[in-house]
Amino acid sequence: MISKKIEAELLGIDNFIDIVGYNSQLTIVNHISMERIFDIKTQYQESAKRTLAMIKDTNRIGNFEQFEEDSINDGRVIRGLTKILQDPDKVNRCFENFDKVKELVNVVELDINFSEDGSKLLYERKDQLQNITLIIRDAYYQAFISERLGVDELA
Repeated sequence: MISKKIEAELLGIDNFIDIVGYNSQLTIVNHISMERIFDIKTQYQESAKRTLAMIKDTNRIGNFEQFEEDSINDGRVIRGLTKILQDPDKVNRCFENFDKVKELVNVVELDINFSEDGSKLLYERKDQLQNITLIIRDAYYQAFISERLGVDELA
């Protein structure tokens, strides 16, 4: 066994497994450690900002500046906005079918209001972030047979 002196200002050792290596493959067991090591949060924020720019261009969310600021500070929303980049046309499809957005808000009974002329979702509070993001991701569904309403977290 070869030993080597580690020269570092900070070294942390704990009893949790972060990565397992086997047959030239690495499996990440603890993604939070990887996020800390590689600053993945910054990458997610940059992706979320690209999605937010697309959403801003639609001009369909009232109080967008506050929506944007609150979104960038919420990890769950950042991940949801990043997922949209897998199919960026979702943003335009969502807002091109704005009557369907209104219908969805009514059917699912979401606590979201619309502008007086009915052309924009009104962002009013942080507790609306997740629902608005799920709308844009087209993640709400109704089961065909049972007609049960649900949310597809993978959308």
